[in-house]
Amino acid sequence: MRLIPALLLAAPIAAQPAPAPGGWTVVHSGANWVYTPGNLATGRTFTLTIEPVQRLGTQPLDQWLAAHAQADVSRRGTVVGAPTTQHHPSGAMITQVGYRDAQGTQWIALYTAAPRPDGSVQCSAIVTDLPASAASDYAKTAGTILGSLSKPDAVASAPASDGQIVAVLHEGRGQSTGTGYQYIESADLLLKDGWAYLGLTVPPEYLDEAASKQKEPNKWHRWKSEGNTILVENAGQWTKLDADRVRPLPAGAALSIALMHRHSTGFGGMGSYNTLATIAFASNGRYERSAGVIAGTGAVQAGGGFSGGAASYQDQNGRGSSASGSNGTVTTTSRSRGAGDPNLAGTYKVTGYTLELDGAGGVAQRVLAFYPFPDNKSIYIDGVTYNAQTHP
Repeated sequence: MRLIPALLLAAPIAAQPAPAPGGWTVVHSGANWVYTPGNLATGRTFTLTIEPVQRLGTQPLDQWLAAHAQADVSRRGTVVGAPTTQHHPSGAMITQVGYRDAQGTQWIALYTAAPRPDGSVQCSAIVTDLPASAASDYAKTAGTILGSLSKPDAVASAPASDGQIVAVLHEGRGQSTGTGYQYIESADLLLKDGWAYLGLTVPPEYLDEAASKQKEPNKWHRWKSEGNTILVENAGQWTKLDADRVRPLPAGAALSIALMHRHSTGFGGMGSYNTLATIAFASNGRYERSAGVIAGTGAVQAGGGFSGGAASYQDQNGRGSSASGSNGTVTTTSRSRGAGDPNLAGTYKVTGYTLELDGAGGVAQRVLAFYPFPDNKSIYIDGVTYNAQTHP
């Protein structure tokens, strides 16, 4: 059983929780608020619990959440399988745990924790015995409940607000690596207070300057400009920052563009694999994504009499994979098909350097995005540049 992780952000709780959506109920249980859909099948359970703000202390967020999840699950039953943890660009953490209760029923518990500037943490949990196919709509609504708590004023006071941003910069260069010649990209942030954050991975409005300086001080440097040249200080030395200023996507923009990103990784004579990711934005506010991989063996395997290859593809409608191998005498092939990922399609919203993707399966993402080049035919999205698709 696998629950689609719909909860990517948990915002600070106000005096009252968000209203229950139509058909849902909300009750105050102790210090928690518990949301439950009203149309569950008899004998089935799906709950969203929003816990009160708690102190994080000096413990890393991932360790705190792991211990919190373990303690909660131990009161419910016996853990089944290994817990999984995901990092969200906003700084939030997501931990999924499977467990079995005393009656032998299998459950999924999904915990999220979002740090706050004052050192506290907001935690929420989904607990269900539904299969993923039946839980996806409820998970999407649960994500909407939490999303409604993420009001603009929850991040308006963040140190990297629009009024404090001097520029976002893009670095891109080709370099030789252990897996071949690669195009390496990164983003940097310049603030009016004279600080530069190198290696930006989240939208600026989700970067807490004070907290980040404590947790990752090596990313912060003083900066200054000399004409059009940006200099950053490192160990008392000022060096040129080889980067170009970028432009944010216009807030509320209705994009109409189909983009793709290719990546190739080689292992010398050991083979290689190639990936292709696409994302298409429509002017009606919807997006569609896909991802594919092709891999093959190399000269080393061929020298041993073996050759093989594999390919996979997935979008919102389905997924498929195939593989084949031969030792020169016997050839084997395999194929599989399955359901697509509904979160590879949905609606999008642009707010400056933030691109919000609300998947149809309930997963909401807020990622760093901007135009890296003047022609507006490429968009940097969550760490890589996607270029406009061209057709013969």
